[in-house]
Amino acid sequence: MRLDSGKGVLWKRLVWPALGPCLVAELGLLLVCLLAGLLVWRGEGGPGLLLLPVAGLLAGSALVLATFLLLLQRRFYQWELGFEAPCDQLENALRDLYSSLPPRLKHHRLLPPRDPEEGVEQRLRGLLESLQSLLERLAQRPQLEAMLDSLPRPAFLAHEGVLLEVNRPLEQLLGRPRSALEGLELGYVLRHADTQTPDVCVRLPLAKGGWQEFRLLRLEDAQGFSLGLLEDLDEQRQSLNQLTQARDRARQEASLQAGYLKLLQQELVPLLEAVQDAPGAAHDEASMLESRLQGLADLLASLVDGSSSSDEAATSQESASSPRVLIVDDGPVNVMLARQVLESEGMRVVTAPGGEEALALQREQHFDLVLMDIYMPGPDGLEATRRWRAHEAHHDEPRSILVALTANASEADRREFREAGMDDYLAKPYRPHTLIELVRRWLPTSAQRSVS
Repeated sequence: MRLDSGKGVLWKRLVWPALGPCLVAELGLLLVCLLAGLLVWRGEGGPGLLLLPVAGLLAGSALVLATFLLLLQRRFYQWELGFEAPCDQLENALRDLYSSLPPRLKHHRLLPPRDPEEGVEQRLRGLLESLQSLLERLAQRPQLEAMLDSLPRPAFLAHEGVLLEVNRPLEQLLGRPRSALEGLELGYVLRHADTQTPDVCVRLPLAKGGWQEFRLLRLEDAQGFSLGLLEDLDEQRQSLNQLTQARDRARQEASLQAGYLKLLQQELVPLLEAVQDAPGAAHDEASMLESRLQGLADLLASLVDGSSSSDEAATSQESASSPRVLIVDDGPVNVMLARQVLESEGMRVVTAPGGEEALALQREQHFDLVLMDIYMPGPDGLEATRRWRAHEAHHDEPRSILVALTANASEADRREFREAGMDDYLAKPYRPHTLIELVRRWLPTSAQRSVS
């Protein structure tokens, strides 16, 4: 039975189809009774004969009314049966949605037990209440679209290769509104890149022009939906390079510390053997022992936490005419060694942990000599040297002596140092007297002051 909607549906579909024939039958019965009464009245019958048409009219009316009620009851029954199928469909749909809920939202039963005696109205009211409860639970599920739009990286949601949702970073990256992207084929927006990496790499046309490569992370389900997240390959390479540089610096630091301790051992063992084997000759070799022990003292001062005492000694030895030396190194052991040795020579020493700090110090004062470490966070030694030389040329400043500090000093490395603007290099690990010889070679006036 087809279910209509709108006002007066019960009258049109239930009452009037049963009432119409009954009214016609009642009208016919009334006409017959009137005709019979008229014939009796004209035949001059007794009053008793006039009661017969009236009794027939009453009996017929009662029969018509009973027929109307039976027809109306039958139609109401058919109308209720017509509601059973939609209610069953609604109940099955509610059960399917309920089964898709996560376990944390299935805290109590969705549909109450069905009472065989309940009517259509009670069943429909119960289903509507269950639907309201289900909608409230569905609102507590994770909102995938909102989470997708809150991601800081480009991401999208697709179904069978067609874009359904894109977040704001991807929209800004492509330079197209979301409404223009949704509904496009995924292959039209993402082009697979020809790379040797095992990951899925794609290329995107940028809004500013050109293409950019991304690594695609993709999740799919059995219904054909896919969630994609794009990672910038350039950003990943930069992060990897920073981690590699940090690892190399840590290894270099450990290697330098081991080298310094090895140098200390090499210096101490011959001296102890010489003192033990020939104690009487110690006076004749006093000058040699004094020189070597002075180098060992400088080395030991760099390996212990004696920076405060070295600063006080350096302050007393500094003068306005002393050369100014800048040590650019992020290794505290290297800085302490070089600073102790140079301050013992009467030089004014300033330190910087990185290239940016060194360039900031250049704008404040002039340095006669700069010891520049090659591997540093931020701008490395080569980049800092290029910017140092560019600043000198632009501001017509006196040229500083730049010396590279590195553990790798191949011919190719030395050529790269010269091209960047460096004057010399010093291989790590270095002895104190090696550093002193380099400084005296480039700053001969400091050597004269040290001798005097």
